[in-house]
Parts: sequence; C-alpha cells; structure tokens
Amino acid sequence: MFRDLGSAGVSPDISTHNILINSLCKLNRVDLGLSLLGGVFKRGYEPDVLTFNMLMKGFCSADKIGYAVELFVEMSKKGCPADVVTYGTLIDGLCKAGDTGMALRLLRRMGENRVRPNLEVYSAAIDGLCKVGSTADAYKLFKEMIDDGVKPNVITYNAMIDGFCKSGLTEDALKLFKEMVDNGIQADVITYNSLMQGFYDAGMWSKAKELLDGMADQGISPDAITFNIQMDALCREGKVDDAHVVLDAMIQRGLDPVVFNYNTLVDGYCLRGRMEDAVKVFDFMVARGQKPNTMTYNILINGYCKAKRMDDAMKLLMKMQFEGVKPDVVTYNTLIEGLFRVGRVVAAKELFNEMQPLGTKPNIITYNTLLNGLCKNECFEEAIKWFRIIQNGGVKIDGLCPVGQLEQCPPNDVTFNIMIRGLLKKKESLKAVQLAIEMRNRGFSANNSTLKMFYHMLENDENSLEYIKMIPDFAPKDDGK
Repeated sequence: MFRDLGSAGVSPDISTHNILINSLCKLNRVDLGLSLLGGVFKRGYEPDVLTFNMLMKGFCSADKIGYAVELFVEMSKKGCPADVVTYGTLIDGLCKAGDTGMALRLLRRMGENRVRPNLEVYSAAIDGLCKVGSTADAYKLFKEMIDDGVKPNVITYNAMIDGFCKSGLTEDALKLFKEMVDNGIQADVITYNSLMQGFYDAGMWSKAKELLDGMADQGISPDAITFNIQMDALCREGKVDDAHVVLDAMIQRGLDPVVFNYNTLVDGYCLRGRMEDAVKVFDFMVARGQKPNTMTYNILINGYCKAKRMDDAMKLLMKMQFEGVKPDVVTYNTLIEGLFRVGRVVAAKELFNEMQPLGTKPNIITYNTLLNGLCKNECFEEAIKWFRIIQNGGVKIDGLCPVGQLEQCPPNDVTFNIMIRGLLKKKESLKAVQLAIEMRNRGFSANNSTLKMFYHMLENDENSLEYIKMIPDFAPKDDGK
C-alpha cells in the first residue's frame, strides 16, 4: 500500500512515514523502520522528534541499546531537539541494560538542555539504580525528585522499597512503606511481595506473616509470586512439606501455580534428597497442564547428580530433548560434573564433545569442570593439554579443540587453582610453582585448598627452599572448586 501511494502520484509525508515506522517497531521490525528513515531523508523530508522517539523505543525494546544511543547522537547532529520522551526512553533502556552511569549523565543533561524530567524519567532511573545495588544513590535521586516538585507514585515507591529490601535495609523499606500509605498512595501486590521477600531474607518471619495478613485486610489478593516467596523461604529452611502445603493452598484458592512455583517445590525436595517426591511434583505439574522448562529439568538433573544416580540424570536429558526443551550450558555442566564424580570419564568427555554440535556453547565453568574432573580422575596429561588450549584461546592441539572454540573463555582464578592442585597431586612441584607464578602475574590468587597443598609440598619436598624463593605472595581466598 505504501508503494502504491507513490505510483498513484501521492507523496507520503512525514506523518505517513511515522505511522508506518511505529507499526514496524511494534512488530519488532525496527530494522525495517530504520530503512524507512533512510527513505525519509531520500525524499527530502526532515524526520521529527516523534520519528526518532519511535525508533529509539524500538531499539530499546529489542535490547539494542547501542543503536538507540547512536540514534540519539544522530538526532542531535540533525538539529532535532530531544524532548522528555526521548530522554525517558533512552534512560529507561540504559537502566534496563545495566548502564546506570550513562543514564544518570543523560538525566543531568536534561537540565542543561532545559528539559524537565517527569515522573517516568525519575522512576526509570531510580529503578535502574536499585537493580544494580546502588540503593543510596537511588534514594538520593528519590529525594531530589520530590524537591523538584515531582510526586512519586506506587511504581516509584515500589522500586525504592524493593531496592531497600534487596540491600537488607528492611527497616528503611518499612519506613518508606508507611510514608507511602500516609501520602495516600495505595500499596499493591508488588509492594507487599518486595517487603515479604525482604523480611524472609532477613529471617524476620513474623513480620512477613504480618504483611501477608495486612494484604488480606487491604483487600489485595496474593499472586503466584507471593506464594512463591513463602514456598522458597520454607524450602530454604528445609520445611519442604510445609512449602507443599502452601502450593496446595494456592490451588484451593483457585489460583493455578505456574512453572516457577513448581520449580521451587521440586528444588526443595531435591535439596533434601527426596527425589521420588520431586518427581511426583514434576508429574503433577505436567498433569495440570504446565510444561516444564529448562530450569525444571536442570533442578531434577542436579538432584539426580547429587544423589549419584547418573543413569536417571542421563535419561532425563533424553526426555527433555524428546519433549523439545533445549538443554542449556547449566544442564551440560551439571551432567559432566556428575559423570566425573562417579568416575565415568569417557561418558563425561563424550557429553562435552556433543554439546557444541547440538547448539550449546561451553563456558569457562564447563572447561573448569572438565579440568577438575580430569585431574580428580588422574587424567593429568589430558588436563594439561586442555589447560593449554584454554590459555591459547582455542588453538587446535592434538585434534582436541576446534579453532576459535574458546574465544570467549579465558582462564580465571578457578582454572589456575584446579590445575595447580592437579600438578601438586601428581607431584609435579616445579610445574605447579611455575603455574602459580603465572597465575599471580595475571592478578589471580590461590584459594585455601591450593595453599594447603602447597604447604604440604614444602614440608615434604627436598627442593622446598628453592621453591619458597620462587613462590609469589599469595592472598588466601575462600575455598573454591
């Protein structure tokens, strides 16, 4: 139709282009929307602020914040002044991408350009700061917003309350909650959920119960998240049967549990080693029409691996693939570690070799698991080869690794600690010392178990005095893998 306008002698104006660009962005085709922008310039039109805002929102919705920033810069070059919507869209996108620093700089630029931040802009920035743990900065901005004459709404309060709770500042959260109510702003289920989570995390169960009762008094119905917060708290305390009662109560109230509710309960049973009960919940979930997701399978697989029931774990991998649920890197990491733990080295290596052709890229945890398993099963030479592969960024050695496979997996402190312990176990003291020096040069430190093995080596090796001169000053860390 758009092309037909031109052939009919009707020249689409900027408003027509904007309508089409907006439609394409809503259909997640911001790429086509951007192509239309090129057409705008070609026809001699000047895009307006609405054009840029729609495209910017499209890029932010598609998690392409870099393109949104580039568009903002281009907008300035074209002499098109940004409005509050422009800034709000970009600040929200930057915060969701975790770049709160740039978001705050943009917020300050608004004042310089005489564009007054509105409630949506402040709320997005406050929420972004809280989500990255910068609660103090968020509260400072919260107070600044009020001083600027912008009144917070329930969304702003919820972001701030959740930030306080996640930082362990439950008393501050409760104080803000009371302020919110005193200001005539009605709390919602999100408010109560944040507070309940905060109090459960702080071990203040009676306070959490008071809040749950308070919800009922205010006529606010608990949702799936409310029930899940209770279930998770009970499971963490080992009270998995009580958590099951909560799930049953949820159903009795006419609220259908969703996947994450079942996952919480399955995990609770697995952590207690009650695999049969975990499987019953899994089956019950399926019977009620909820499709298990990758996390559901990962929880069960982890439970079987911890119980050293590797045949059951491998059957579950086949089942999830048959059901069309794609295993992720956690699935493979868990299974590889489990297979190594029971001495099934060949099966672990086969699974490792299978994962990438099936579309799952190994990460550094995968390679650390491989090295650790090989060392613990005394396959030292193979572990050393793989360690060199990791160091070389995926260079092919003895046919073990395709070129480029490890491009994004440089060795970390865990990698070095695993290999040093492996070398010490093999009584390759000199190689262990040399690797320790390399580790220190890269800014990594030995953990406690590695240090203990070093001390044992120094007590028993005839070359200990020479090694003492070579060994760098290690800073002990908590025990790792």
